[in-house]
This record gives sequence, C-alpha cells and structure tokens, in this order.
Amino acid sequence: MNPATHQWFDGPPALNRRFVIYLPSRKEDGAEIPRLQQLASGIAGMLSERFGGATTYPATGHFGSQREDILVIECFCGEKAWQASSSYLFSLVKALGAYCDQEMIACSLDGTMLLVSPHAGDRKSAPPDRSIVESLMVHGH
Repeated sequence: MNPATHQWFDGPPALNRRFVIYLPSRKEDGAEIPRLQQLASGIAGMLSERFGGATTYPATGHFGSQREDILVIECFCGEKAWQASSSYLFSLVKALGAYCDQEMIACSLDGTMLLVSPHAGDRKSAPPDRSIVESLMVHGH
C-alpha cells in the first residue's frame, strides 16, 4: 500500500527522492579529515535549508578487509526541489572527494549507490570547487 495514496494520508506531497552522502572520517593516507563534525553539520544545515530537513548519524563502513567510521547524511525531497539542487549537490560531492582526499565519495540516490570521483565529468570540466566545502564550514551552511 502506498501511503501517499492511502485514504488517511492528508499531508504534503510525498517526498519521493532520497539523497545520502557517506562522509569518510579519514583521508586515503589514514589521516583524520579536518573539522569533520563541523563539515557534517554544515552539509546537514544546507540540506535542511534546501529540502526542509536532514539527518546525520555515525556508521561503520566496511570496504573489503578495511573498516572505517563514517558519517551518514541523508535527506528526502520532492522532484521539483531535487531538480533545482541536483547540479549543486553533484558539485558538492566532487568537492568533498577533493577535500577528503578520496578517490571516490559514496552517495546514493533513491537507493542506488553512486561512487563520485572528484574528477567526475568530461575532460573539459573544471577541477572540484573546494570553496563549496569551506563555505559550509565557515558559515555553518
């Protein structure tokens, strides 16, 4: 049964898009990511402003034989809000990859895992804009 069409549902339109960022706690060389909690808070604040809310929680990522503490940041939104923000969010994930010194940053959209490289895009694309990440930490979001 779809709650959005159920007779008792009388709320706002369904938030049918789910976006999740899996934020690593360590760089490729094993060093801690600087200001990780502040970064996660800034991302959650920005998502909250754009989409009305976000949730952040700690988790453990397992990658082959490696194990790492991560922060999960997720939000839900409607299709119109997603279309308005998806390009910015893709740029943010690329910038996070550069800031966190990662080959890839994992995120998911509607349950599909995406591995985004800081160098994703065509060969003519500009390098990731690290100022996006810095602005989230300086201004809180």
